[in-house]
Order: sequence, then C-alpha cells, then structure tokens
Amino acid sequence: MNSEQATLVFIVNGEDTEVATNPSQTLRNARNRALLESGNIGRPSEDWEIRTPAGSLLSADAKIASFKFDQGHRLVLCLRASDGG
Repeated sequence: MNSEQATLVFIVNGEDTEVATNPSQTLRNARNRALLESGNIGRPSEDWEIRTPAGSLLSADAKIASFKFDQGHRLVLCLRASDGG
C-alpha cells in the first residue's frame, strides 16, 4: 500500500463499502467514513467495532499503516454487543 492513499473495504451489514483513506490516519477515521458512505448513521460510530474477517478485534486508534494491509483489504464493522439490562 503506498503512503499516500489506502483503499480498504469495510463490510457493513453484509454490504461492501470501499473507502479511500490516508495510511497515516487511524482506523477510526476510515470506520467513520465507511459508516457515513454506507448510510449507517443511526448509531454512534463508537458503537461499531472493527474486526478482521476471522473475528479479531482491531484498535480504532491504531494507524492504518501499522497493519500493513494490502490494497482492498477487507475489514468487518459490527455493532458492539450490549451489556444487557
């Protein structure tokens, strides 16, 4: 992935949302953009977790470049499980 632009694919509610972003930004920025572009704005962005397709939780505060993703790398956004009650 070049240092000027990264393309990530977020799976949001089963639909692919492609996001072009700067690798020096955080995953939080890319997540927020994916939610906006996919029209999923009814819940706060902090309610959405960023996971790998295998289910590993990723830190929203980490820089995209720190993951060394390939162009078009797929990530999953899912709503955080509630604590109940």
